[in-house]
Amino acid sequence: MNNQTTPFTPEQLRKQAQEMLRQAEQLEKTGVTKDAIRRDMVPALRELMQAKHRAQKAVDELVDCVAELETRVGKFEKLVQEVLR
Repeated sequence: MNNQTTPFTPEQLRKQAQEMLRQAEQLEKTGVTKDAIRRDMVPALRELMQAKHRAQKAVDELVDCVAELETRVGKFEKLVQEVLR
């Protein structure tokens, strides 16, 4: 595997720097910063995790109820078989 880096021309570096400056100015104008994004995302993530937890609890309860139902149906089937003998 060859780990040589491709040399950039001064013009390419200037273009890249200008683009980065343009993007930085745009972020400053819109007021969008990493902290602002994080501030908005943390509550949304918390709500998402809470919804996931509620859904998981509901699924777990459903699984428990189905297991109980299967047990009771099995007992009822045995009772019916005993009565019909």
